[in-house]
Amino acid sequence: YHQMYPAYERAKKEIPSENLVEIRYDEVAQNPLSTVRSIYDDLGLDGFEKMRPNLESYIQSQKDYKTNRHNLPDDLKVAINTHWKDYFDNYGYPIE
Repeated sequence: YHQMYPAYERAKKEIPSENLVEIRYDEVAQNPLSTVRSIYDDLGLDGFEKMRPNLESYIQSQKDYKTNRHNLPDDLKVAINTHWKDYFDNYGYPIE
């Protein structure tokens, strides 16, 4: 991640804004259908309505999926928050 995100931040400056959509995981997890629709809209893509039934079917098949929850020791939380502070700040994730 320490190589990937700085490289991404540098590279995304070269991508025309109309060709780039950034989304957060929690947006997709909470509202997958509307998030994908907004991606199609933001990028000016056709075909959302055609693929919508397949996406709805997939979303329905995943309705019972639960993300992993971890109980981390406080010292590990501090280390993660310190190590990843810039990432959390840049992408709007809370430091816990």
